[in-house]
Amino acid sequence: MRALSPSLMKQISLAIDAVRSDGQINIVQIADRVQNDNPNENVALEDILSVALDMAQATGNVIVLEKAETEQLTH
Repeated sequence: MRALSPSLMKQISLAIDAVRSDGQINIVQIADRVQNDNPNENVALEDILSVALDMAQATGNVIVLEKAETEQLTH
């Protein structure tokens, strides 16, 4: 795993703190948002997810692994 920059680490932490009161933390959405907001960092989504998972586990909140909350199938 590639080490993340202090800036990315802070963004992940702030994103997790922002949703803690919801009772659950969707780390996939957080990682996706952080990656999309920082294309110049060139970090794999899996690396961001790993850090987000570690941080989320420390909160004791429920961890959600869904791409989008309202994602629907379309044909």
